[in-house]
Amino acid sequence: MTPVEELLDGLQPLLTRRRNEDQGRNREQGFKFKVFSFFRPDENTLSRVLSDLLNPRGDHGQGTIFLDGFLECIGHSELAAASSRAVVRYQDTSHWAEFGIPDITVDLGDYLICIENKPFARDQPDQLERYRRFMEKRRPQAFCLVYLSGNGSFQQA
Repeated sequence: MTPVEELLDGLQPLLTRRRNEDQGRNREQGFKFKVFSFFRPDENTLSRVLSDLLNPRGDHGQGTIFLDGFLECIGHSELAAASSRAVVRYQDTSHWAEFGIPDITVDLGDYLICIENKPFARDQPDQLERYRRFMEKRRPQAFCLVYLSGNGSFQQA
């Protein structure tokens, strides 16, 4: 047996063990299940799903867990103390694009987070400036915009 064949033979039990571990983990956690692989939702559907997940009173029944994780991701974990009182609103912006209303707002009392979800569409002229004015009007010194881009990354503005 060549050294390469010996190496491959030695790897086989490790690969089998790993596959079995993955199968067991998938049974417990469902990490391979991706609901969006069954259909291609549009921007508004994705925004509705996201707003429900961020809503502490959402149908998911998990309380603040998703909002707290989101706040940590955007660098505002200090706001988690107010997350149970958050008011999360989804706006179907397909009819309002020219008015400068972000897709989702998360009102934490003293702080406002606006989320613009752009998985497929391009920005409208002056869109981010309109969002800035929208937020500044409501919370002059305490707001942030989270822009979800079409490539899956997000940036805080």
